[in-house]
Amino acid sequence: MATSNSKYLNILSNISNARTQKLISIVLTLIALTLFGLFAINPTLSTIAKLRKEIDDYEVINQKLQDKIFALNSLQQAYSDLEIEVPTVLKAIPDSPLVPLFIGQIQSIAKDTNISVVQIQNSKVDLFKEFPTADKYHAYSFTFTGDGTYENIIRFIENVTNMQRVVGIDTSSIYNVENNNETLRLNFQGITYYKI
Repeated sequence: MATSNSKYLNILSNISNARTQKLISIVLTLIALTLFGLFAINPTLSTIAKLRKEIDDYEVINQKLQDKIFALNSLQQAYSDLEIEVPTVLKAIPDSPLVPLFIGQIQSIAKDTNISVVQIQNSKVDLFKEFPTADKYHAYSFTFTGDGTYENIIRFIENVTNMQRVVGIDTSSIYNVENNNETLRLNFQGITYYKI
């Protein structure tokens, strides 16, 4: 035991040596830095890496949100542009058949395009449905017969199909009127729509 005590005393006497103190100081510093690095710096570095990843993710999310905001602004502008036309679109299909008004509009177009009205007739129109249906939109057909020049007939057809109200032409025919080379007869069957 005396040998081991003398060994420790020999080591302790070497500690007072400056070179040994510097070496011990360097070794302890390295050990301290290693422990400090493991317990203090490593979590900090992992936190920095995690925060950088979150920043990248947030930048991607931010870009997607900016794209959505741009798309919503574009849609808002398009809606604002269309909002002016909404009343016109709603008037294209009236809430009731409005047969007299529609026939009057056809007659007015005929007068404006120099077409002589021979006959206008509409089909039966159901003002009230005995059995309600799921269909919100209904239609009725009409026939028109009139005389005029070819150019006037073309203008008449264009004006009828460009009315504010939705009108479709199912069938049409143009033929010569007897004993008159310039006057043609237009005969067509059309359809128009309404809501109930």
